[in-house]
Amino acid sequence: MIESKQELKDWLRYEKKFYNMNGMLRKLFYLFTANEKYILWKFQYRLRLTEYYKNTNKLIRYVFSLKKLNYYRNKYSLHIELNVFDRGLQIMHLGPILTNSRVKCGENCAIHINVAMVAKGISKEAPQIGSNVVIGVGSTLVGGVKISDGIAIGANSIVTKSFEEKDICIAGNPCRKINNNGREAWESA
Repeated sequence: MIESKQELKDWLRYEKKFYNMNGMLRKLFYLFTANEKYILWKFQYRLRLTEYYKNTNKLIRYVFSLKKLNYYRNKYSLHIELNVFDRGLQIMHLGPILTNSRVKCGENCAIHINVAMVAKGISKEAPQIGSNVVIGVGSTLVGGVKISDGIAIGANSIVTKSFEEKDICIAGNPCRKINNNGREAWESA
């Protein structure tokens, strides 16, 4: 959780590099070409700013920032709740993402489009995701599943059970272990 202005600046500086927003010319180019990376960065910046206002009890700023955030959420179908993701969130492409407010995700999580992290039926249990996890296109995580650090979740996977082993690849419907190539193998490919 972001609890100070310095922490907000550190998180934004760290996450900005994922969207290649260095330099004014590049930023202007992305702005005028309506580049996907610019839109994602704008959304993520607003998400983090709203989290900061909420966590530091700045009520009036929080309300106005939440209004802007909800505009982006509805326009781009990026329904990511506040304080769900730790530092290092990376949204890979612009497209629908849905998270329950009880989901908790560790540092450096990468998410593709059409991902849902939701509770199961009327249960209040939501997915708990470790650090350095990659969630593939169209994946759904349901209920109180626990995903360990360094796991790569394959495209169109339905995760209904927990995976405690670190640095593995899981995929399928229902989801199962595929091999021992976790996020590190995904990044080097």
